[in-house]
This record gives sequence, C-alpha cells and structure tokens, in this order.
Amino acid sequence: MFINKVYDRRVTTEMNIIRTTYKNCTLELVDKYTIRMYYNDTIFAFILDRMYPYKYPILQINNIEYIDYFIKKQTKYMIPFLNIKCPCCYNVSCEWCPSNGMDTLLKDYFLYNKLFSHIFNFSIIYNKLKLDDLIYKKILDYLI
Repeated sequence: MFINKVYDRRVTTEMNIIRTTYKNCTLELVDKYTIRMYYNDTIFAFILDRMYPYKYPILQINNIEYIDYFIKKQTKYMIPFLNIKCPCCYNVSCEWCPSNGMDTLLKDYFLYNKLFSHIFNFSIIYNKLKLDDLIYKKILDYLI
C-alpha cells in the first residue's frame, strides 16, 4: 500500500517537472506503468515498474530502447581514436538511485544525442579529409 502511494505521488510530480522543463511536450498516461511523451517529432515512452522510483524506468525513443538506440549510433559512427564511454555502461540507468527521475533519463538522452550529433558531423570531416590524428582531436575537442 505504501509503495503505491509513493509511486502515484512521484509519477505525478515528475510529469509536472517534465511539462515545465519541456514546454512543447505532450504527456499521455497510457496505463498505470507507461507514460508516453511527444516532443520535437519524437515519441518517448517511460515504462515503469511498480517499484519505481527504487527501480529505474525503461526509456524508449520511437519504440527503440534507450541503450540500443545509442549502441547502434555508436557503432555506426565509431572513429578509431575516439575514447567515448559506452552508453550501455555509462548512463543514468546503470547508476540509478531513487533521487533520479524520468527527467534525469531525458537529460541523459539529450546529452548523448548531442554528443552523437557532433560525432556524426565529425565523421563526415574525418572521412573526407586525410589529416593527422592530432588535428582531428583538436577539431573534436572544439565540437564537444
């Protein structure tokens, strides 16, 4: 009984935080354990467990699980000398604690998304030009 009250209060509070942070978003409570968010032509789904916030939620981006989404991107644009942390091992889900929330997962997603956007742009430069690795590192330092 106690867990349900904590869960309900927490989910309501976090939905309000998301609405405040992401002004143009639309939130939809699909069922008791699934929340869908529409934002910038992207569909985010938070799949919660009844033990939330003590157990991390699963985040899906356009029906692809968060971790899989970035692993596919990482392998696609991997550049040999880059030392990028694996999104599978270094993300909010792996370091989850009850003080984190759904908004923390979204921030993590947007951070990684920005990083991979820069890597994509950088990969274009990397594949077009044949320069020394030190020059590439300087360019990447500037982008990131």
